[in-house]
Amino acid sequence: MRMTIAFLIAFASLSSQALSATLIELQPQPGVPLLGVSCGGVHTSTYVTGFDDNGNIAGEVYAWTRCGGSGRGGGYQSKVYRSWHSIVWDLNGVATATLPYDGVVPDASFTETNAAGNTIYTVSRATSYGTAYMGILSKRDPQAAN
Repeated sequence: MRMTIAFLIAFASLSSQALSATLIELQPQPGVPLLGVSCGGVHTSTYVTGFDDNGNIAGEVYAWTRCGGSGRGGGYQSKVYRSWHSIVWDLNGVATATLPYDGVVPDASFTETNAAGNTIYTVSRATSYGTAYMGILSKRDPQAAN
């Protein structure tokens, strides 16, 4: 019986630490033009690719929009504008830099945990225009260890 109680106390402690993380969506940097055009809105996906040497979160952002119109005798034609950019977020999930694309091909199944217990990963979401991806920071509450 003592062993069971000790196990339950240890399990409850570990569970409370795991539950004390804050999930933060890693959004593109506000105000940064990703395409130069917008026809009905710019759709984005963000991906995490790792922690950089400064401990920040590195990733990629994919943006696209579709522009179309019908002209005289030309029928309906549309054009898709796309771009990739590299992006850096701090450990509060704030985008601090949007850079030219570094060529890193993101892996939607990538996950990494840093020494402080913060975990980054990418999730997929169904949207009205198809599947989108969102980088997620699971930020560990430093008070949970106490």
